Amino acid sequence: MIRKELGPEAVIVSTLESPNEIRVTAALEDNDVELDNLSTAPLNQNPGLDLICERLEFHNIPMELSEKLIESCSHYSANNPGESLVKSLASHFQFAPLPSFQDTTTPTILVGPPGVGKTITIARLACLATLQNLPVHVVTADAQKAGAISQISSFAKALSLEVSVASTQDELTKIIKNTPPGTSLLIDTPGINPYQPDEIRKLGQIILAVRVSPILTLPAGGDAIEQREMIDSFATLGANRVILTKMDFSRRIGGLLDALHKTQVQLIGYGDSPLVAQPLHNVGPKELALLLLDNKHHTARELAA
Repeated sequence: MIRKELGPEAVIVSTLESPNEIRVTAALEDNDVELDNLSTAPLNQNPGLDLICERLEFHNIPMELSEKLIESCSHYSANNPGESLVKSLASHFQFAPLPSFQDTTTPTILVGPPGVGKTITIARLACLATLQNLPVHVVTADAQKAGAISQISSFAKALSLEVSVASTQDELTKIIKNTPPGTSLLIDTPGINPYQPDEIRKLGQIILAVRVSPILTLPAGGDAIEQREMIDSFATLGANRVILTKMDFSRRIGGLLDALHKTQVQLIGYGDSPLVAQPLHNVGPKELALLLLDNKHHTARELAA
């Protein structure tokens, strides 16, 4: 069939077999051959799976992960591709909820490289607690960076919140000890280069004072290998949950998804606006499927309904 359509010079590059169809990728060395009108010959037409393939390709998801997701989708109903994608994502990724401010005994501490949006994420979490009429205390351990204290203080002032500055591990320990019972504690940390052992060590001292697993903040876009190495580096500090930032600037998230899949850290939420008043979004398999499908597709609208 392949050589009948493409000619004797056709080479099969890869195949993907599922219960409903067989997909064959073929190539020609002759770039002058017109391929637009060539027919495809699946065992059964599956436009829903075609849509999923199209969206995974758009997001530049690496072939290995893409094939796993498509293979999983093929086991579910062809009449509901959105739900099939949700089930596939649920089987390949780890999810968890955003921090709960009902549990005031566990502080929330954010870590990450410089410029990824830790401070505005802290402000959004504080805004969420304020909207629930829950007391919250914001602490910054980023006393060295120029403008860091003024930035978080301006956010806190807009929310009528108190801000404390911890320049040392001892100061942070004292602030935590003196926080009134029933108050949620949100801690911002300096952005660090995770490839510099000295910076990792200093951030580790801050985390030891808090004695909880930190949450990593990362931008949604980026190279898969870079993102994976970043996640692995912060994992040495106990960061096993991730909040994505700058989703509004990221049209393709394949690199990040590949990193999340390989490291199996928990995806807990994302931000898609520079405005503090815009809340963070919880993210589970359904929300991730909506991000991949994009709202302009009817399948995404049906899934969101």
